[in-house]
Amino acid sequence: MFTAGSVLLILAFAFVALVAPFRFPGRCAAVLDRAMAALASGSCHAAFGCEEGRDEERMVLLRAFGVLSGLFLLGFLLRLDAPFADHPASLSLVFFHALLALIIGGALVGGARGIVAFLPRWRVLEALGSFGFRTFWVQDPAAASPALREALAARIPGTSRVGILDVTGHELIGKGPGPSGGLLYDALAAAADTPVHVLLLQPETQSLDPDARRATVFQTVLAEMDVSPQTYIRRVRATLEAVEALNEKRRPEARIEVRFYAEKPTVRVVIFDESAFVSAWVPRENVTPAAVLEVAREARGPTLFEAFRLQFARLWTAALQKGEASAKAGGFKSVAFRRQPSLVTAS
Repeated sequence: MFTAGSVLLILAFAFVALVAPFRFPGRCAAVLDRAMAALASGSCHAAFGCEEGRDEERMVLLRAFGVLSGLFLLGFLLRLDAPFADHPASLSLVFFHALLALIIGGALVGGARGIVAFLPRWRVLEALGSFGFRTFWVQDPAAASPALREALAARIPGTSRVGILDVTGHELIGKGPGPSGGLLYDALAAAADTPVHVLLLQPETQSLDPDARRATVFQTVLAEMDVSPQTYIRRVRATLEAVEALNEKRRPEARIEVRFYAEKPTVRVVIFDESAFVSAWVPRENVTPAAVLEVAREARGPTLFEAFRLQFARLWTAALQKGEASAKAGGFKSVAFRRQPSLVTAS
């Protein structure tokens, strides 16, 4: 009877592990999806980079590591014939077993912590995905991310229009082609049939900064970026020249159009039909790393995609076209604007 039971268990294992995934892949995937959804159903809260309780956790882990390592060493010593004999071999054995006890204790504590932490973290990732948070990158200006470039380029085919919201556009387009050039330049060059709308901050805008009523947006942006007006305008002009170079190979209906907004910048956004790549605006854009998050348009729950799309549409409608912005900024040649905030009175 026990032999028959063992055979049946082996046959059941073979069916579940080897036959079903190849013979019934669709049903197996559906069962797996339901199981994963059930496991992820309880994730309603997540804390990122939270230090609360970390000291207590470290203390518990260190104590568990010490106790386990000590118990293993005690067991090893009890199994030795003469651990404290006055002989070099005894010293070597004690050292070896002490090291082995530390390794086993560390492995057990690390494995237990990984098992305990895996499910909550996996549930958090599933919850984020259900609300449209798709992918995360770190964009480091000092080390370009090929994966981010490839992801941006992969979203362009099939999209009806690309929307770009930035400050100078230098890091995205103005740096030109190549692996160390603009993040979007090569992708836009390869997608010459896709219309593109670009929003940049208007140089020398007189709009008041809502956080510093005595200064304009342009003045505070220059101070935060730690650049002169000349440097800022050079970056904008580099972006405009790159756009002109890209437009030379585009049909009129697919040309890249640039407009200028006057509000204080908050985010950098690249919008496609099905997703948006979002990052906080980093004043020192060519020095400081920034987190880039892809937000999908459709997911099981509501997403933030529409918020970024509507923000872009609102700014685009109110923005100045290139000629108007150039006229207000003296043809993007003026360098007379003060970099530090000064008194500005609202009319």
